[in-house]
Amino acid sequence: MFATHSIGLARSSADYIYSLNNLNGKHTMKPFEQIQNLPEFLGEMSYSSMQDVGGAGILCVEGITDIKTVKQFLRKLKVEHKYVILPLGGGQFINSKREHELVELQRITQNIRILIGSEKSSATEELSRDRQHFKRACDGLNIPCHILERRAIENYLSEGAIKQVKGNSYSPLTEYQHLKEINPCWHKSDNWQIAKEMDFSDIENTDLGEFLKGL
Repeated sequence: MFATHSIGLARSSADYIYSLNNLNGKHTMKPFEQIQNLPEFLGEMSYSSMQDVGGAGILCVEGITDIKTVKQFLRKLKVEHKYVILPLGGGQFINSKREHELVELQRITQNIRILIGSEKSSATEELSRDRQHFKRACDGLNIPCHILERRAIENYLSEGAIKQVKGNSYSPLTEYQHLKEINPCWHKSDNWQIAKEMDFSDIENTDLGEFLKGL
């Protein structure tokens, strides 16, 4: 367990990240993905220092486990240093009521990219209303928001890398399969280790690969 003001160090080293605050002598601690006010948090963590060393912007991903997974893919493209990656906390942030926070993020930097899963169970299923509204809010603010064609990040992990990390009894997900639907299943916190063993060519021609190459 360690404490740091470096988002980068925490993201690259920790499986679980918590935010600790001291307001008027009252201490509070919450999981990183439950942070309600992303602009305020970036200010506390001195986001400007990231820009000073060449950071290009902010990349928001769906959840805490997606941070290290996406970072592995960006590392293969040699651009992991260019973005501060923040979790949106899933449905907590991905809804129609977060336009204000998005506007505040734009006051910090205009270079914001968002990557979230579709959470669809099939190709013909429509996006949830919350995700449609969130995408509409991003479009209205000219914030590029890519919604994955497949259900989530783990639906892009390759069979070879999964077996290498978890063992031969594990199999890859289909495009819209939920992790809980396979047996044995791995935990989302294992995704980054699997991504680490993949070649970027494994996802290069998917919509995820195209999005990451465009950063």
